[in-house]
Amino acid sequence: QRNWSAYVERTVADARDAGELRADVDVPQLAFELVALMETANGIAVLHDEETAYRRARTGIAARLRAATVEENN
Repeated sequence: QRNWSAYVERTVADARDAGELRADVDVPQLAFELVALMETANGIAVLHDEETAYRRARTGIAARLRAATVEENN
């Protein structure tokens, strides 16, 4: 579990360092939120046989990543 969380955090940091995410992104917080959404979806799906949890998690993850993404000037 720690390895997974650390991997997500490194991936978020790499995206920030590559300029794909805003420089002011709180890396540990964003990684925590992404992992929390994934783990919650999995728990709900497994314990309650509720497959829509994965869709909801995808929606939440996409929203968090969009909010952290650098806006491109066209």
